Amino acid sequence: MSTQAKTDQGKERTRLQLSPPDRIAAWHAAEDADRLRRQLQQWFAFYDDTIHGYVWRPSLTKSGSGIKDYTAFLREKVAGIAPDDKSTVIGVPVGRAALMAQLDDEMIPYTPEELIAMAGSRWHGASRR
Repeated sequence: MSTQAKTDQGKERTRLQLSPPDRIAAWHAAEDADRLRRQLQQWFAFYDDTIHGYVWRPSLTKSGSGIKDYTAFLREKVAGIAPDDKSTVIGVPVGRAALMAQLDDEMIPYTPEELIAMAGSRWHGASRR
């Protein structure tokens, strides 16, 4: 087995051994990095308009692409979410008792099963239109 294959195998094993909180932290870090990239874009756009004669684009392009690459790394390699995956839910299941307590705190008078049934009936009703 080649050194590259062993390295790839070790990386894959490490990714699969991450606990759910680590995957959640990676997902949140990726979201924060995306927000940072957007803020930098707004900041550079503001200063492009106010300081004439100074071009910020090379800095923005370099930092923006670096943040974008890091975000992709966090989502794909650390959190284990493919770029085209729109169905994976990131989070920690809390269980029925905790969900009931949260519903009670929000003064929602329905059980989780009743909420799912209501959502299903509204979904089917909307899809018939």
